[in-house]
Amino acid sequence: MKVTLFTAAFLTILSTASLAQNAESTESANITSSQAKSLARSARTSADYLILRNYYAHLAQAENLKAAEEKQEWERRAANPAVYARKYPSPVDSAHYLYDVHLQNAKAAAAQAGRYEKMAASAKGNS
Repeated sequence: MKVTLFTAAFLTILSTASLAQNAESTESANITSSQAKSLARSARTSADYLILRNYYAHLAQAENLKAAEEKQEWERRAANPAVYARKYPSPVDSAHYLYDVHLQNAKAAAAQAGRYEKMAASAKGNS
């Protein structure tokens, strides 16, 4: 199970890293969530879609970093679970759940980045 999660996290990191490297502008990382939502509603050009792609690629990369930090915390806490009081959710469980949430958020953001990359390519082709 750990190997599968690690493999999934590693592949997600690689895909978002390649998206980030292919980014044509870095200004998209500077837009806010509300600006991204507004741009998503009004996007018509390839440049708009590329800004959204870069925003979501940056978001996926940030979530992957948070997931990596939570994985380290999860492993640290799991090394000696007897230290923690018996309650639910235990600190080990909490770290595990946070890791899962950040990993899911990263996957969703990477999927959005891929979606906007395809939209940018089709908008460029239609121009």
